[in-house]
Amino acid sequence: MKVFRLFVLIFFATAILQLYLWTTFPYVDEAHWVRDSEKIASGVALTPLDITYVHPGTTIVFPASALIFFGVQPKIAVPIVLSFLVALCVALSGVLAYLIRPQYLWWVALVLILASDIRFLNVTPPTALASVLVVLYFLLLIRKREAQVSD
Repeated sequence: MKVFRLFVLIFFATAILQLYLWTTFPYVDEAHWVRDSEKIASGVALTPLDITYVHPGTTIVFPASALIFFGVQPKIAVPIVLSFLVALCVALSGVLAYLIRPQYLWWVALVLILASDIRFLNVTPPTALASVLVVLYFLLLIRKREAQVSD
């Protein structure tokens, strides 16, 4: 139960902070991500002329399009999706770091660095998401390796 509470706390704190960052400051290619999300929400298929066409970032565009379809403002929909996905990855990373070394507080530093990193705004949205996914991936590898060593 303690781990679940830790996850929820990290998730909501990170989501609020990330939502503030993504809605307050401009980010790279903001107009492209918003425009392409609007196109999909209105039923228009993306073409090779669209910057996000067959881009791995469609994991951001499609959920944002769904929010737009249900009435969320386009300039807010993309930051909501980004905030949710980044917060999910940060919370999972924080909990994993805690589980790897519960006797140390290094997981707090990891969460603070990832949750408040303003450099996310200097890269495209999928790159910001990929950066926290890489951290999560390596923590999963460390956890797996430690499980093998203890066996």
